[in-house]
Amino acid sequence: MKKINFFSALIVLSVPLNGLSAGESAAQREAAGYYEAGRTSKALETCIAALKRDPPDEGLYAYALEILPEGPSKYAGPLRDIAAKASALKPESYIYYLGLCKLTRGAGQPAEALSNCKKARALDPTSLAVYRELGLTYSRNGDNDRALETLTQGVDLSSGNYKAYYYLAAEYERRKEFPAALKNYRKALALLKTGENADRRTYSKLIRGRINICSGAITKATGHRTPNRLTNQPADNPAAGKSAVAAPEKLFEICMKEAEDLKKADDPVDMEKKLSACAALAPRNPQPITERAGFLIRLGKYEEAAVQYRKAAGLFPGNDPMAAFCHIKTAQTYSKLNDIPKTILHYEKALEINKNDLNALMGLAAVTEARADFKAAGALYIRVLKAEPSNAKARERLDEINFNLLSDSQRLEELRGRRGADEKKTAFSAEDLKLLKAIHRAERNGAVDYLKARTSYTKGLIMEKKEQDHIKLMLTLAGFKSYQNYQTRDAVSFFEKKAINLRDVFTLRDLNGTPFFAPGGRLTIEGMESYWAAQQSGNKTWLLPYETVSRSPEDDTLNAQTEEFLKNGFKEISEPEYFWLMKVTSCPDEVLQTPPCGVKLLKTSKTRKYFLCYSQTAPCFTQAAQILAGYVERYRANNTWIPENTGASAFFGSGGGEQHRFCHKGKIWTGN
Repeated sequence: MKKINFFSALIVLSVPLNGLSAGESAAQREAAGYYEAGRTSKALETCIAALKRDPPDEGLYAYALEILPEGPSKYAGPLRDIAAKASALKPESYIYYLGLCKLTRGAGQPAEALSNCKKARALDPTSLAVYRELGLTYSRNGDNDRALETLTQGVDLSSGNYKAYYYLAAEYERRKEFPAALKNYRKALALLKTGENADRRTYSKLIRGRINICSGAITKATGHRTPNRLTNQPADNPAAGKSAVAAPEKLFEICMKEAEDLKKADDPVDMEKKLSACAALAPRNPQPITERAGFLIRLGKYEEAAVQYRKAAGLFPGNDPMAAFCHIKTAQTYSKLNDIPKTILHYEKALEINKNDLNALMGLAAVTEARADFKAAGALYIRVLKAEPSNAKARERLDEINFNLLSDSQRLEELRGRRGADEKKTAFSAEDLKLLKAIHRAERNGAVDYLKARTSYTKGLIMEKKEQDHIKLMLTLAGFKSYQNYQTRDAVSFFEKKAINLRDVFTLRDLNGTPFFAPGGRLTIEGMESYWAAQQSGNKTWLLPYETVSRSPEDDTLNAQTEEFLKNGFKEISEPEYFWLMKVTSCPDEVLQTPPCGVKLLKTSKTRKYFLCYSQTAPCFTQAAQILAGYVERYRANNTWIPENTGASAFFGSGGGEQHRFCHKGKIWTGN
C-alpha cells in the first residue's frame, strides 16, 4: 500500500472520490491500479490518454484531478485542454470548472482559480466537492476565515460524508486550532467506520494518525491526556477523561485571560491572533469573535471583519440587542468596503431586532442619503428625532435634506424673506446658494441665541417665521453679517491662544487651502465653518503659512517635520536663497547640509524645502549658521554683489593672509 502523508492526503481528497464503483470505466480501473501501487505518473498518463479519446467522461476526469498532486505539474496542460473540449460539449457540468480551479491554483493564479471555483458553485451549489475546492483555494490564497466558512458550509450540506468533516478538521489543524480539529477528525472517523468506501482502511489509518497528533498537541498545551476514543481504552489516569473533557473550557478561560492581558500592550496583530485562538476553543461563544472583528478592523482587514461580525450575530438569540449590535458593525464594515447593498441589508437586520435602534437608524439614513434618496433618508431622520428629539446630528441632516429638496425659486423666495434679495432679482446664483447654506449652518450652530447674548439690540437681525406648531427665529442677511463679525473677533482670539502670532493668524488657510480671512480681515464662510469644526472637535482644522495642503501621507510627514524644525530654531529659506548660499560661499551641498552649517532639506516627490538655523538661543545656532543667515539677509535686501575674494581671513579666526570665500576647494576654509 502506498504511504500517504498529511499533505498528499489533502490532495487525494480534493474532489469526489469515485473509487472502484460499479460504474467506473476500464481506464479508471487501470489508473486506480497504478495509483494504488504508488505509480501516480503512470495513473495520470492512463487517464489523460483515455480522456483524449473521450473528453466528456466526467468520472475519469474527476479521478484524474483527484490524484493530481497540488502545485505545478506537467499534466496540468493536457488536463486543461481536455476541460476546454469537454466543457464545450457539456457546458452545464460543474466538474470542468472545478478542474480549472485546481489547475490554476496549482499554477499560482489565485484570482483565476477563485473565479473558476465560483463558476462551478453557480452550476452546482449543493456539491461537497465545490465547497471543498473553494475552501482549499481560499486557504491557499491566505483568506483563512473564508476558507473555514466555506468548508463549514460543506459540512452543513453533506453532514453524512466523512470527507466534509475531514477537510474542515484539516483546516482547523493547519490553523493550530487543535480542539476543533480533533472534534471533526473524530466525527469523520465515526462516519468512515459505518461507510462503504473502498479505501476505508487507508483513510481510516490516515485520520487516526491526525487524531493522535491533535491529541498530543492538546496534551502538551494542557498537561492532560485526552481519552483514547480510538480504542475505547481508559486513559492512564482515571481522572484524565474528566480533565480532558473539561480541557477546552479551561483552555478558553486561560486564553481569554491572556487576551485581556495583551490589551495593555495595544498590539492589534497579537490581539487578533490570540482572539482567533480563543474563538477556536469555544466556537459557539460570540465574545472572542466579536472582539476579534474589532481588531481586524484596526488592521484594515475589513472583509474578514465582516465575516466575523456576521458569525457573531448568528450566535446571539434573534432578539438579543447584541445581535443588533453585530449587524450594525457588519453594516459599518461593509460601508468601508463601499458595498452599499450589504450595508443596507445589515442595518435593516438590526432594525428588525430593534426598530428604534438609533445607531442603525442613523447609519441607514446616512447611507440612504449618500445614494441621493433624500425623501427616504429624511423619513429615517424623522424617526430618529421622534425617539431622541435632542439628536443634533439628525436635526442637522434633516434640515440639510429639506434644503436640498427646495427648488431654486423656493430658495430665492427664502432669501428674499431674509432680506437678502430684492423683488427684481429673478435668478438664484451659485453665490446665493453658498450664502443661504452658510446662514442655515450658522443657525444650526446657535447663531440666533449667540446674537441675543452678544447684543440687546437685535432689530433687523433676527426675524420670526410661523411654522405649523411653533414660531421659528431666523437670521436676516444683516443678522448673519453681524454674527460673522462677532465670530471673526472670537476666531482671532482663539488662534492667538493657540500661540499663533497675529500676523500669521490672518494668513491661515483651511485644510483645503482656502483662506480663513478675507482681505478686509473678516472670516470667510469657509473660515467660519473650519473655526466651528475646530471648536467642536478640538482638532486642528487650519494650515499655518509654512504648511502644505495634505493630499497624501507624504504631505502629512512633510508638515510634521517642518513643524519640528521650526520648534528647534530653524526658519525656512527659499530654493533661490539656498542656491545663493551655494554661490556666495562656494560650498557644495554636502558641506552646507552638515554641521556646523546644518542646513536642513526636506524632499518629497513634489517639492524641496530648505531650513536654516536663525534662533540665537537654539543649539543649532553655530558661528557658521550665523554667517549663512547674514548672507540670506543680504540677498533679501537685494545685495547680491560677490567680490572675487570674500569671507573672513579664516572661518575659525586662525590667522590672516590670503582671503578666500567661506568654502575653499569644497571645504570650509580655516586658514590652512
